[in-house]
Amino acid sequence: MRRLLAHPRVYVAWLVVLVSALFAAYATDPYVFGFAVFVLGAATGAIGVAGLFCVVLDPGASRRDKWMVSAVLLLAVAAVLRALAMLGSFRWA
Repeated sequence: MRRLLAHPRVYVAWLVVLVSALFAAYATDPYVFGFAVFVLGAATGAIGVAGLFCVVLDPGASRRDKWMVSAVLLLAVAAVLRALAMLGSFRWA
């Protein structure tokens, strides 16, 4: 499992899946979007912790991999935070 999580492609793929799922959920329904934001946000947190331990804090990882994973994880967190901010603009009642 650690070998799989040590590749930056995993985190780039997660960012693509995350953004695609958020766009699809936004187009569907506000309640589906809200549920998707919370579930995908929790998954992003778990993947972020895995990336932190498996790549960023790994002394054997290259500098390029560390920077790429850090940048991709920051973009994923920014996407989730933006989606959370969008939830406040919905009229729920």
